[in-house]
Amino acid sequence: FICGDDSVLAYWIDKGVDAIRLDTANDLGEELCQLICQTAKARRSDMLVIGEVFCYAAAWQKRLDSIQSYWFSSSAMALLNHRIGTQQFMRNISDYIQDSSVGKELQTFNILSSHDYPRVLTQLSGSLLKLKQALLLQYTLPGVPVLYYGDEIGMEGGEDPLNRAPMPWNRESWRPEILELYRAMIGLRQSRAELQRGQFRDLSASLQPGIIAYMRFLPDVPEAFSLVVLNVSEEVQDCEIFVPYSYFFSTLLLEDCLGQREVKNQVSNVSLILQPGETCVFVPDADYRGHYTYFKKRQLPVSPT
Repeated sequence: FICGDDSVLAYWIDKGVDAIRLDTANDLGEELCQLICQTAKARRSDMLVIGEVFCYAAAWQKRLDSIQSYWFSSSAMALLNHRIGTQQFMRNISDYIQDSSVGKELQTFNILSSHDYPRVLTQLSGSLLKLKQALLLQYTLPGVPVLYYGDEIGMEGGEDPLNRAPMPWNRESWRPEILELYRAMIGLRQSRAELQRGQFRDLSASLQPGIIAYMRFLPDVPEAFSLVVLNVSEEVQDCEIFVPYSYFFSTLLLEDCLGQREVKNQVSNVSLILQPGETCVFVPDADYRGHYTYFKKRQLPVSPT
């Protein structure tokens, strides 16, 4: 099956497949997963091996190229259905990043629905507000957001087989407001390099319950950072968020990618009043002071004399 020129693995690699997905890789065990990955790459160096894991997947993440993990899925659903608090959720995310191989968390598949897991809209009891929160987590936390067919047009479905219903191609049954929400989140991620490959820093530990805040940033590009803030509580929250980031300059204007809101940084902190369920992604407006910029001096054209 795995080793040798006439193996199943060699057959499909020679056919030109781009990647191999190991169903329930946790049942195969770590050593067998590593053997499959090493053998595949020995035959073709650009092969990817992805494993589906139904438990805390850090050990398998070290053996494979990528993991389809339900750790994120279960944590997000537990948070948004108020079964765990914000600090527990962020601890789950931070633990996984710490326990994975360096950089591998960027390759983890972040899923909210699958053929083995109830659809996200069903799990959130049809709440569009909670769906927006779930998608913001999926598209801004480290990892690769994976969209299960039909979620983008509002399909619902509980446990198997209800979560495996066929795609409805009649557009009259689609929910355009959900489709636009997905398009907005995809556009946000595509427009910000730090959301694709940036480092992660949790800012939630010192905040009041109900508030999540974290940063994604590129160390070599000081202005490439996003401050993500969610109020997952049902109350108005007045919070002060301190950001230990050297390029979070005083009086820097921040604009919210999800709305028309702007906020001015103080001494590496921002004051926010957040409505119940409100979500924000703040990025620097580096040009609001004209030719002056916090991050570098702009080359001005030389006037001919």
